[in-house]
Amino acid sequence: MTEVRIPAAELTRFNNDVHWGTYVLGKLRDAGIPVTGVLFPLSIESGTLTTYRDDLAVDEFVWQWSP
Repeated sequence: MTEVRIPAAELTRFNNDVHWGTYVLGKLRDAGIPVTGVLFPLSIESGTLTTYRDDLAVDEFVWQWSP
């Protein structure tokens, strides 16, 4: 399983949803997740992708991919 965690504070610096989406898309691809999309992560080419927001004490967005 591949996991990508991005702190919410890191994403709030973007004032635009498209910038947020392309940033996350790049992070997922850098981790080797076969994600599709141009401006936002839309789907994956294979496997299962789970996303959730970790508890508020940590406040991270989490993506987990299983091939």
